[in-house]
Amino acid sequence: MKLCYLDFCCTLLIKKHYYMLQKIVNRASRGLRGLNNLNWYYVLGIVVIGLGIFFRFFNLDHKIYWGDEVFTSLWISGRAQADIITTLYSGQLLSHSDLQNFQTLQPGTNLVDTVRSLAKDASLITPLYHIFSRLWVVPFGDSIASVRALSAVLSVLALPCMYWLCIELFQSSTVAWTAVVISAVSPWNVLFAQEARLYSLAAATILLCSACLIRATRISSLGAWFWYSLTLALMFYSFFLSLFVAFGHGIYVYFTQKIQDGESRRTILLYTISSLFGFLLFSPWFLIIYLVKPGSQTPDEASVVPSSLSLVTVFVRLAGISSRVFFDAGLNSTDSISRIIQFTIPLLFTLVVIAYSFYFLFFGKNTTIWLFPVSLTVIVTLLHALIDVLKDYGWSFLTTPRYLVSLVLGIQISVAYLLASKIFSSYEKRTVGWKVILCILLSLSIASCLISSQARVWWNKGASITADDYKMSLIISQSKNSLVISDAMLWHTMSLHHMLPADTYLQLVGESLYPGKSQNFENIFLFRPSDKLLENFAQAGNYQMIPLYQNYLWSVQHKK
Repeated sequence: MKLCYLDFCCTLLIKKHYYMLQKIVNRASRGLRGLNNLNWYYVLGIVVIGLGIFFRFFNLDHKIYWGDEVFTSLWISGRAQADIITTLYSGQLLSHSDLQNFQTLQPGTNLVDTVRSLAKDASLITPLYHIFSRLWVVPFGDSIASVRALSAVLSVLALPCMYWLCIELFQSSTVAWTAVVISAVSPWNVLFAQEARLYSLAAATILLCSACLIRATRISSLGAWFWYSLTLALMFYSFFLSLFVAFGHGIYVYFTQKIQDGESRRTILLYTISSLFGFLLFSPWFLIIYLVKPGSQTPDEASVVPSSLSLVTVFVRLAGISSRVFFDAGLNSTDSISRIIQFTIPLLFTLVVIAYSFYFLFFGKNTTIWLFPVSLTVIVTLLHALIDVLKDYGWSFLTTPRYLVSLVLGIQISVAYLLASKIFSSYEKRTVGWKVILCILLSLSIASCLISSQARVWWNKGASITADDYKMSLIISQSKNSLVISDAMLWHTMSLHHMLPADTYLQLVGESLYPGKSQNFENIFLFRPSDKLLENFAQAGNYQMIPLYQNYLWSVQHKK
């Protein structure tokens, strides 16, 4: 009887808690499945990040060492453009080693010479990257691969900065991990990681400074705001246009704090003091910019575009820059319509994902989340446009990809938030499509990195200008015992010598100089000659000139 009563009680207890036990088991199983998916997600991320690091260091010296990078080497060596033009453009014969000596470290030069040469040539280019480069080449050498390797290292260091920023902004490790994964193989990031310029450092310092800002607003301690001041100055010294990012930071702080609340007023006060201190630390270089007028400097020729651009043209170029964050087929403005049409589907796909990510952000109810990516993208881009309108430098800040570092970072953050939110949504059936979208974006990025790693010329190397120089170098390289005569800009001639065989000589001449006869060479070429130089050869009467590549390259033959 007791046994029957015990069975009855157990049966009743089991029935009473059956549904509860069922819910516990279902929740546990879903948690295990989620953990398993998360583990695979991290494994996939590690593989992708490994590929991104590999692409940053693969074929470092393969792409052409173009004009901007040439000036990096000149400034690292402590030489200014004006100081060497008189020496080089004197009509003397220059061997490969003669020209290379102007781009290598020389005894008796130091960091002060590097900063002085940079300030004299281009004060709007802040000095921190070139200081790091000077310190870098001492132990690692000044070859093309060595100089570019610094940018690759800085680009890798930007990845943990991206992770920290997203942790501070979203309080989510999955969003942070997604942002690191997509930025690791972003074609834009990888491309500028292989260029001896400051843009990888700019990306790292913008992310670091932004993370310090959000942390300071969150904990509102004096120490946190002090670190924001230091990283703000670090960002300024890395990239002059990061002043626009600082303005975006101000918009973010003032709009996310309620002024009537005492704690918010304290946050705004500490932000204002920290920003002023950061500007104060940067004030010495501001003084240099004031003393060395930017208008007196030669603009970056690769950035020169028509000063008046239609809104449609600006929109198309910005769309092209945005799509390169995930897909880069090497397209530029000189490509035919038929070639652009070939890549319409992946271009539209990336643009739709980017547009929807901002839509998803904007309609989130948390202002502190959506306003920050918007401050990095929309606000900074509008400031670039304002500068283009107010000041005509002869080139455009708004449509030059390497100036829009913050736009690229803002896009990566926005898309990472979208993908992580959708993939780890509670609606399991809807996550499959977003996983597919993530895989497509990563596949496009990896394919873009793979293709560009094999190319000698890409759009970031001055597009058609550098492509023309490369084609001419191939023509010259087919000849032996050659002399190249030119009065072109130093930007062109110093870049050309990196493309030519070591036994080719150059003769650089000024406007008032005439090279005279050069009977010791079997082949003589005129490279990008001015009308004056062509006229001098024509008046000599004993030369026959044959155009080889448009009006940029001529073969000079002695008349018998």
